Amino acid sequence: MNNYSSAAASGGNTNEFVVRGDQNIGNNTRLFGRFAYFGLTDLPSNPLGTGLCQDRCAELYHSKLLVVDVNHTFTPTTILDVSLAEAASSTPGRHFLRAMI
Repeated sequence: MNNYSSAAASGGNTNEFVVRGDQNIGNNTRLFGRFAYFGLTDLPSNPLGTGLCQDRCAELYHSKLLVVDVNHTFTPTTILDVSLAEAASSTPGRHFLRAMI
């Protein structure tokens, strides 16, 4: 096998979308929200054409992010800004990891 050479197919699928909304509530209050999703599928490498996963089989990764923000202006020099965010992700062999900011 010293002179064997092969070009193995590799790749995968990537899906991502972001939804954002802004809304003025009255003259002094603004609401903002965003949701983002990212999904990745890594396909296994099969350099010998045997159909067996040499290092790993297909792996799925997912990430989700949610942000909500409210901004209220009391005076030109006094502003209240409240933000909430949550992020969740999963990787092969692990369940969703969550973080609240």
